[in-house]
Amino acid sequence: MASYTLPVHRIGDGMGYFGFSSSLAMSTGSVARLWLLYEQGFGALIAASFFTILTIFSLVLLIRVLAPQAAMHSRNVQPSSKENSVIGEPCSPSEDRGVVALILYS
Repeated sequence: MASYTLPVHRIGDGMGYFGFSSSLAMSTGSVARLWLLYEQGFGALIAASFFTILTIFSLVLLIRVLAPQAAMHSRNVQPSSKENSVIGEPCSPSEDRGVVALILYS
């Protein structure tokens, strides 16, 4: 899912940053959880978890609304365009193989 928003020539960099941020979030999240539990108590941990989940859902909804619009405007394509199967409707299976080959061998 994350690779669909990246330009083909920068996909290695983008996936590297994605992996790094995932690792960093898992390690710092565990430390922050333990600190919050031992220093502030279980109630603070539950409250922080609730607000974190609420923030994440809000950001996901915002990204799902804004990202497709920004991608369509930057590429100057219509939502039903066949040139870009990521934004528009899916292409036929023969066209999909050409797109996959283009991405893999470029």
